[in-house]
Amino acid sequence: MYVMKQRSNKELWNSSKTKKEAIEFAAGWDVRQKPLYENLLIPYQIKVDKVFSKELLRQKYIDKKQFDAIRDGLSNLEYKTSNLSVEGYEDVHSFVESKLSEEYEDLVGSLHLGLSRNDQICTIMRMLMKEELEKAEKELCDFISTLNSEIKKKGSKVIPGYTHHRIAMPSTYGLLLDSYVKRLERVKKNFANWNKKYNECPLGAAAGFGTSLNIDRERIAKELGFAASTENSLDAVSTRWEAEADLAFSLSMCLTHFSTISQDLIYLSSAGINIFELPSEYCTGSSIMPQKKNPDVLEVIKAKASVVQGIAF
Repeated sequence: MYVMKQRSNKELWNSSKTKKEAIEFAAGWDVRQKPLYENLLIPYQIKVDKVFSKELLRQKYIDKKQFDAIRDGLSNLEYKTSNLSVEGYEDVHSFVESKLSEEYEDLVGSLHLGLSRNDQICTIMRMLMKEELEKAEKELCDFISTLNSEIKKKGSKVIPGYTHHRIAMPSTYGLLLDSYVKRLERVKKNFANWNKKYNECPLGAAAGFGTSLNIDRERIAKELGFAASTENSLDAVSTRWEAEADLAFSLSMCLTHFSTISQDLIYLSSAGINIFELPSEYCTGSSIMPQKKNPDVLEVIKAKASVVQGIAF
């Protein structure tokens, strides 16, 4: 009698050759816990509070005892950042203040003298976007480097050139890959332009009309990693959507290019075309057709591009 061998994995297909990262990338929020995005802002709020409390001490708005309580409380929170959540609090600002007050009570009550939630959220959002954009730019550069290396090794190989999913003229592998390089180089320029435009610190703009406190906004900006402070306080907080929208547009352009590249790879690796062969490590299988190599990772890239386009436009 035939006895089915007990499978060790939970997939209804043979995933032994597929990378775990590929499976996780292709999984939706229905099988993963969606993060609270405001939790991402906690480390940046802590950093802002550390820098600003030092300025308050310099200008003698708080004394050494108050500063030490703020510093120690923030350091304790920083140590536990990965386990913290703003769930149940109004926002990330009130979360940090409440956590400090629970332990140090009135000693930390002057932490946000001269600040508003308006300039704080503008500042920490820019800090988050700057850091995430830096990561994205590095990964983009790595991808461009990989493409250029492939062009150097195999670029002269002759392949069909397609229009309308029909063979049009003879072409080369290098021409196809270099077309990807050119568009991604423009994306890099978009990223650089974004950073040039928004590498200014809004902290100290308060609710839009500045603060009467004698604080050195330029020094604060430099300590937070910005090139300078914003020139106009009202502009800084009344256009708090602008940097986000601008970045969303740049990322949408990037992902649209990735979507096009993904579609090319899907089509050119399909049965009957066979110009490319997709690696098993980045493909998934079928529960009923064991011969299938489904390009799920590429298809998910296309789906993610559509989501970002919806946000950006």
